[in-house]
Amino acid sequence: MSASMPRHGMAPGSGGADPSPRVRQGTSSPAGAERTTRLAAWETTRSHDKLGTTLGERSGAATLEAPTSAGVTVVARAPVRLSFGGGGTDLPAYSDRFGGLVVSAAVTRFATAVASPSADGGIGVNSADYRTWRRWPAGDRPDDGEPLSLPRATLAWFAEHGLLPHGVDLFTASEAPPGSGLGSSSAMAVAIVGALAGYSGLDVDAASAAALACEVEIGRLGRPIGRQDQYAAAVGGVNAIAFEPSGEVLVEPLALTPGTLAGLNEGLLLLSTGSTRDSASILSGQRAR
Repeated sequence: MSASMPRHGMAPGSGGADPSPRVRQGTSSPAGAERTTRLAAWETTRSHDKLGTTLGERSGAATLEAPTSAGVTVVARAPVRLSFGGGGTDLPAYSDRFGGLVVSAAVTRFATAVASPSADGGIGVNSADYRTWRRWPAGDRPDDGEPLSLPRATLAWFAEHGLLPHGVDLFTASEAPPGSGLGSSSAMAVAIVGALAGYSGLDVDAASAAALACEVEIGRLGRPIGRQDQYAAAVGGVNAIAFEPSGEVLVEPLALTPGTLAGLNEGLLLLSTGSTRDSASILSGQRAR
C-alpha cells in the first residue's frame, strides 16, 4: 500500500468548516446528558433502498432495540488515522491517573464491513485480509477465540443481546493491512459495529460506536491498547482527543484554516514499508513501565 496524501487526503470532517465543538462520551456523564456529535467518518449504506446514511448525524446514547430491517444488507466503513502526538497517553494505565491527550487525523484509507442476511439462520464471518472464514449454525453463538477474534467477539456481543435472532453473514476488508500502525484494527472494530448496528436496528451515534468498539477490544478481548483509534475512526477529521481520569472522552475538532489543511494534504506522504508490527506486544511493554 502506497498512498499520497494529496491524492487520498483527509477523511470526511477535516478542517475548520464543521462548527460542532466536540463529542462527549464517558462513564461520568450524567444519565441523559446532552451530547453533540460531529459528522461521523463512518457511514452505512442499506442496499434495499440504496440510501446512504451518515450515522454521526444521530444523537443520543445507543439503545437496544429489536431488529427492524430483516433482509437488508448494510455496508459500513471507517477510516484509519495518523497520530501526530500524545500516543500512549490514551492507555488506561496513564490516562486513569493523569489524563491523556492525543492529536490525530483520519485519512481516506478505510476498513469496510458488510452485514447481510443469512440464508440458513446461522452466523458467519469471512475476512478478505486474513483469507479465512468461520461459521456457526443457527442457534449457536460465536465465541471470542482465534482466528478472527475481533469480528467473533463483536458478533458474540450482538448475539448475546438478542440482536441477531435470524443470523447474519459478515464480510470484512481493509485498505490498510493489519499491523500497519494506522489503527486499522480499531477502525475495523468501528466498521463492524456500524454494520451490525445498522443490520440489527441498534441505534448508535459516533461516540456510542467508538465506546462499543472499545468495550469489545479492551473490555472483552483484553487488548492492552488505548482508545484514540476508535474515536478517531468514528468521528473523523483532525482532532485533539482528551481522556479524563474519570473515563470521559472529549473530542475537540481542530479549527484548521483551509491553507493549513491544504498544506497538510500536500506536504504529507503515507508510504508502506512492507513490514508490520504487533501493537499489543509493544503497548504491553509500555503499560508495564
